[in-house]
Amino acid sequence: MNKLHFFAAVLAVAVATACGCSSSDGPVESAFEISVEALNFKMGESKTLPVKQAAIKFTQCTTVKGWEYELGDNSLVLTAPSKGEVVVTEGVFKIYAIGEDGKDFDLEIPLSVELEKPVPDGKIRILAVGNSFSEDSVEQYLWEIAHDAGKDVIIGNMYIGGCSLETHLKNIKSNSGSYAYRKVVDGKKTSTINCQISRAFYDEPWDYVSIQQVSGMSGRYETYSTVPEILTLLNEKAPEATFMWHSTWAYQNGSTHGDFPKYGSDQMTMYNAIISATKQVLADNPSLKILIPSGTAVQNMRATSIGDTMNRDGYHLNYDYGRYTASCTWAAAVLGVDLSKVTWRPDTVDEATAALCRRAAADAVAKPYEVTVH
Repeated sequence: MNKLHFFAAVLAVAVATACGCSSSDGPVESAFEISVEALNFKMGESKTLPVKQAAIKFTQCTTVKGWEYELGDNSLVLTAPSKGEVVVTEGVFKIYAIGEDGKDFDLEIPLSVELEKPVPDGKIRILAVGNSFSEDSVEQYLWEIAHDAGKDVIIGNMYIGGCSLETHLKNIKSNSGSYAYRKVVDGKKTSTINCQISRAFYDEPWDYVSIQQVSGMSGRYETYSTVPEILTLLNEKAPEATFMWHSTWAYQNGSTHGDFPKYGSDQMTMYNAIISATKQVLADNPSLKILIPSGTAVQNMRATSIGDTMNRDGYHLNYDYGRYTASCTWAAAVLGVDLSKVTWRPDTVDEATAALCRRAAADAVAKPYEVTVH
């Protein structure tokens, strides 16, 4: 049994922060001791930690969302969330205490919960770590296209609107519960808010994991410096996964997006900058094995009779043929779907337009760095 002893002298930083005292004031004789067999819990499991305390008055306890605690005179009982309730998988339980001499200090106990791993079932699992542009691409039509092609898929999207690579890295390192975890299973979408990214990786053994840059920085390669560390950290969570790069689209000409002036408010300038950054990120990060060229598919569509009408607000894709084009691109790039054999389309997209979408996506996968004009 591992026993953790905490004295005010050991917690000098916490003491100094709380009351302005320095460790030179000497140790506080009042102490408490917590015996811990393990800090990792099964779902719904409770652990009783014996507490030895001397002249300590507990003033406040805070725990991790979804966890429960009961603090008595001689014990601390911690209970992990049950199955279906787990949102936060890792965190720190904190006890704020005050000694008989009036000095403050605290105790921190790291906690984690072990989620049940699903039994392999032949399904293909695809996770996007993204933002609203991955929302446009995978949450609506990808499952239906895959199903039409005989592919049984589970789709996840770790969503924060406008999330950059830099913010993703911070969230991964801190295990921040900032994400909406959107998931499509059997064609039905669910969403769990305030999720840590570790929650998604505990939830499913993902076969494919994508990352992407926020749209306004997608053509500025100097903002891609966090990619190697992101890939390293995600690979630790999913060592068997294939990692992918999602190359997104340029804005509609005339878009009022605040980042468009970085590209001279010109669509082709932005598209070419995205292509240049995409080539570089793949060259610099060989662990990115698959390119999903949604941006080129969108640009291919703009070169058809559809024209520059792919967006609903100047940057997000429209709800019908815009999103359908992106989903077709994912199906072809990730799953190897032969789009010429796909017959499913949204009710709001006529067959002639759907055929254009499928061809634009197929051409993009075949030639991801150039616009194909028919």
